[in-house]
Amino acid sequence: MSLYDTGTVSINSGSNTITGTGTNWVSIAGVKEGDLFTVDGAVFYQIYLINSNEEMLAKTIPDGLPYAGGNLSGVKYAIIRHFTDSTNANIASAIMELQQKWHIRENEMTDWFFSAEITYPITSLTGVINEIITPFGMNSFSDAAQAGLAAANDIEGRMQTAEGSLTTLESIVDTKIATSQGLIDDATTNAGIVLGYKNDVEGWHTTVGNQYTQIGTWYGQIDTWQDNVSDELALTVTAKDAAEAAQEAAELAEANAVEITSGTAQDSQKLGGVNANQFFRIGLLPTTAQVTNLDTELQVLTDAVAINTAKVSSPVSPAEKLAYDNLLLDTSIKFWSFII
Repeated sequence: MSLYDTGTVSINSGSNTITGTGTNWVSIAGVKEGDLFTVDGAVFYQIYLINSNEEMLAKTIPDGLPYAGGNLSGVKYAIIRHFTDSTNANIASAIMELQQKWHIRENEMTDWFFSAEITYPITSLTGVINEIITPFGMNSFSDAAQAGLAAANDIEGRMQTAEGSLTTLESIVDTKIATSQGLIDDATTNAGIVLGYKNDVEGWHTTVGNQYTQIGTWYGQIDTWQDNVSDELALTVTAKDAAEAAQEAAELAEANAVEITSGTAQDSQKLGGVNANQFFRIGLLPTTAQVTNLDTELQVLTDAVAINTAKVSSPVSPAEKLAYDNLLLDTSIKFWSFII
């Protein structure tokens, strides 16, 4: 009696058919009817028909029922060959072998349970060794998972802090933007004010230029008035000289008139036969009242000339200039009407 476990098998629940892959049950294993078949080492099925290297039929012992476990595909298995040819000693030896395997498995399971490694090798009943994760490994994974969870929580906390910082930063940026906008508005307003000042200064500059032009015009007028005053002053002096000469002539005429009035016929003949009364009557000689009036007019004219001569060096208003011109014109008319 020996074990054979080459290849893998597939079997469906409720079926007696076992399908093998790479099993070679006929050509190599020499499997016979009556041999035992198992997939877990706990439940055995008796083979009752072999169809090929990769298909055979089995049933439970002693009920003769089909496979009742879950559907399996590509799993390991074991066949106890030549079971019916074995003696009782062989059977006992096979049972002992199975017990030893169970003891080995039990020891491995104990070592696996207390192992400080992540995984521990476990040998199956068919001799296959598999690395199985240990409780320590599970705890390590749990610790790692908890550490990962803590790290995730920490990351989440940091993200929340970052979000808060971002919100604060956004608020600060918004405030700065609002402040900058206010400064821009103030700068725009101030620029408008400065532009207004510039326009005012330009206006003042224009006004000052106009005033300078007006002052220049006034200076020209003053120069013209000064020339006119000088000319009129010269005329006035001339008129004054003529008036004084006329006054002397009048005085002389008055003296002659007295002589003519009290004189002889010979004196009368000196005047061409015309007496003084005739002279005064025809207006050839001025009367005393006319001479006195002429003196008064000459004094007024002289005062006006003196006053306006003093004003030539300082600006005069158009009203003052007009009053002076009218006075000078009126006095001149009176004088020359007397002389003529």
